[in-house]
Amino acid sequence: MSTFDAYRRKIEAELKVLKAEMERLDARLQGAEADARLWFEKERKAIADKEAELRRRLDRLEQAGSDALEELERGVRNAWRDLKTAFERARDKF
Repeated sequence: MSTFDAYRRKIEAELKVLKAEMERLDARLQGAEADARLWFEKERKAIADKEAELRRRLDRLEQAGSDALEELERGVRNAWRDLKTAFERARDKF
């Protein structure tokens, strides 16, 4: 298994954990007031956008030659950090 494969598996595993936590938040929100639900829906959209960006960066990293690997890996790390921060902000709100 290549270093990239191991890295991708790690990110995918972390995404699964994050998705499970989002589902728990979603369940807790079912009884919340309308304003809270609207806020959470907006945050969920932002989180989904960040996940999509992370997946795009992972795909580009996989296709990149060794010259661009370090720069793209940094982009993946930043995208993961942004996704996790957005989720934590939503989780901490509730």
